[in-house]
Amino acid sequence: MLLALLAGCSAPIEPVKYVTFPKDCFLGADQLLSEIMDHSRELSVFSEGGLNLPWGEPALRRCARSMSRLGKVESPGPEKRTVAVSYFMPTKSDEYSDPVTAAKDDLDKIRRSSTPRKPLGLGQEGLSWNTPAIGAQEAGGAAAFRDANLVVRVSVEGTDYGPGGKKEQPLDPVKAEQDAIRILRTIKEKL
Repeated sequence: MLLALLAGCSAPIEPVKYVTFPKDCFLGADQLLSEIMDHSRELSVFSEGGLNLPWGEPALRRCARSMSRLGKVESPGPEKRTVAVSYFMPTKSDEYSDPVTAAKDDLDKIRRSSTPRKPLGLGQEGLSWNTPAIGAQEAGGAAAFRDANLVVRVSVEGTDYGPGGKKEQPLDPVKAEQDAIRILRTIKEKL
């Protein structure tokens, strides 16, 4: 009798939907990355590819691309941008939680950060935020969504050229947030 009562108390475990990381970290967002840099032909591009950090399984993949405009610039526009994408994808249960609960917990950690978050209608739950430049920290924006056992997060940071090509103007954090949302939507469509 006790066994029947205990069995009825456990919530059903949501199924794992994702089991492998996408081959391309930016999943078709290359056109958007070009737009973010105003289609500049003279760019220095550094890509950090697929860092997988396993905790007994491949659970986290991070990729980043840094882009800087080269040559003489005389008009306002992007100076440099760093776009980072991370995928958190637990696929196995452990003694603490199942994969979907682990993904929910990961997004909850992002939600509880000190920077105010805005709801984002993407995946089963999503949010976005921006941060102004503070000291040496660049201004930026970010967005994340969870779908079953997957959390995808995109951040955009950087600096702009000001009038007359003056360097190191802070990036508009609201624009960075909008860029992060656009990239995140593109990735979601390609998953």
